[in-house]
Amino acid sequence: MATLTDCSKNRGSLATSNLNPTSLLALAGHTRTSSERITMNPDIWNAIEIMFSKHPVMKAGPVAYEEIDAAANIAGVKLPEDYREFIHRYGGAFVGPLPIIGSRKAPAMARSESSAFEVTERFRRQGWGAVKDWLIISVDHAGNPIGLDRDGKVWIHDHDAGVIEPIAENFEDFLRKRCLK
Repeated sequence: MATLTDCSKNRGSLATSNLNPTSLLALAGHTRTSSERITMNPDIWNAIEIMFSKHPVMKAGPVAYEEIDAAANIAGVKLPEDYREFIHRYGGAFVGPLPIIGSRKAPAMARSESSAFEVTERFRRQGWGAVKDWLIISVDHAGNPIGLDRDGKVWIHDHDAGVIEPIAENFEDFLRKRCLK
């Protein structure tokens, strides 16, 4: 199992904007398909940066692309470009109400949310059948796994309702609809 929790941290700083996150998201209304190679909308990045500039405890820290790719290769997963870039910039983080599980745990995250690879393996061991083809990138407040499929589409397995359903076309769409709303 691949984890990046023991890798050395390559800390850096990113510029932040003085714009309001809500107005930025209004500009970010276009949705990409899950199969499209993703370069995330700069307004999404700016909204996230504004949030983290006010609450730095909500993010971990940057991760080198080489570390991300090595862990993904060991796990046998191809990461969507937008999610890979998020891990590169932040490691892992809380964005709005949800944790985004990457390769490092932000100070505000639970101990169990340190690595998407570890969290995915934990859900598989617990018998969550739907996640066998997902990489778990978040968990909602009821403990339901939220994951990326092989095509980059985002799904949720709602154990209370017994429903497995897509909730976003891709990671950027998930951030915009579920985290930055």
